Amino acid sequence: MNLCKEYLTGQTAKYRVSIISIYDVIPDNKLIAIALEDAYSLGILSSGIHVIWALAAGGRLEDRPVYVKTTCFAPFLFPDATPEQKQTIRELGGKLDAHRKQSQNQHPEITITGIYNLLEKLPA
Repeated sequence: MNLCKEYLTGQTAKYRVSIISIYDVIPDNKLIAIALEDAYSLGILSSGIHVIWALAAGGRLEDRPVYVKTTCFAPFLFPDATPEQKQTIRELGGKLDAHRKQSQNQHPEITITGIYNLLEKLPA
């Protein structure tokens, strides 16, 4: 039996970021918790395709995008991937999660938003 992992995303945020939660986190009304099976789901929810979808399907609060679960998550079609593609996405999702956690362990003062602010400043 697979245990579900919980993925959290902010309802109103500059960046559309999903993370594997720490189980002592109790989501409040501005944090969306999605219980899914593994890092494959994290890879999909962190993908550029899902970000573009969420920005188009979601709402806006002033200048910030709003992730609305009924329009951003519920109708989003997860790809019909082959087992090999799923494994690749699963591995990438796991690496993304591990990298963000390692960055935060090395620099406890940095937030997930801070990480993405730094990435945005890097030249393409």
